[in-house]
Amino acid sequence: MVASLPTPRVLRRYVDDSAEPSLPAVSLDWGRQSGERLWELPEGLSLVAPPPLQFGFKVERVGADLYCVALLWERTRLTWPALRRVQFQASSLPTLLRALGTDPSGLLDQPVQGARTTAA
Repeated sequence: MVASLPTPRVLRRYVDDSAEPSLPAVSLDWGRQSGERLWELPEGLSLVAPPPLQFGFKVERVGADLYCVALLWERTRLTWPALRRVQFQASSLPTLLRALGTDPSGLLDQPVQGARTTAA
């Protein structure tokens, strides 16, 4: 797992629509803290690279413990259509999201997409 990261400077916000699904994305400047490190991604995928300069991320909760996750890392797009909470939490993604000011728990605790709510 990746140690804590510094907060990067956001250079630009945009929507990456080079593939489906479209992702909110950012161009980042990590300053001098951009050396290579091991990034553990879900489902046993590992990457040795500096922190991403282009990053996009989208999480949709599709079941009680099931998430569709899409990731843009530089020019690489990855999608996990059926990821469990523990798989997400065991990866380097929560550390990266926290450095960007996003609460990973808030993403995982969102309502199930398409779920019907009842009035109280």
